[in-house]
Amino acid sequence: MKRPAVGLVLFAVVAVLMATTTAAPKKEKTKKKKPREFKATCPVLGEPAEQDAMILYQGKKLYFCCQSCPDIFASAAKVYTTAVHRQWYQTGQIVQVACPLKGHDLDPVLAVNVTVGGVKLKVCCPGCEQKLKSLKGDKRLAAVFGSLKKGFTLQSKCPVSGKPIDPTRFVTYQKQKVWFCCPKCRKAFLANPKKYLAKLPRPRATKKK
Repeated sequence: MKRPAVGLVLFAVVAVLMATTTAAPKKEKTKKKKPREFKATCPVLGEPAEQDAMILYQGKKLYFCCQSCPDIFASAAKVYTTAVHRQWYQTGQIVQVACPLKGHDLDPVLAVNVTVGGVKLKVCCPGCEQKLKSLKGDKRLAAVFGSLKKGFTLQSKCPVSGKPIDPTRFVTYQKQKVWFCCPKCRKAFLANPKKYLAKLPRPRATKKK
């Protein structure tokens, strides 16, 4: 009489083991990316900027360390051009696409990482690295961020997808370089440029001498 009971117990154990081994594996929880820490330098005083002390300047956000600095900035905005460009780079509103000293492409092998004004970026070669090292203070900062023409673009987003651009993917359209996030977006733009032109930053007007 005991054998059937033992058999039932063994059957139950086997059934439980089979259920646990055939059960669908639990999906691992994907870790959410932490929001990017806000870091910006006030263009007026050089102190850490606050997100609630912000104005729009030339179509881009500009942050200050206090509520008084925007008024000081407005009285002589051109004086702070270099500091403005540095902050735009800090906050991802402009993107490095070439060497800021020579305008050369950033070769993966030859390009050198440098830090200027507390900001990490690249130059095209060891020669440019040495040139930066020979400069001090404001002159060094101005050599990189004084002008955006050689090394940076005001376009930070792909006009087709809205994603961050890939500095190696671009076309020249009507004498203006346009960057994209991928080959598909480049192809879509070339098929119908007028559809996306409004999403591009307007090139700065140059004064005729």
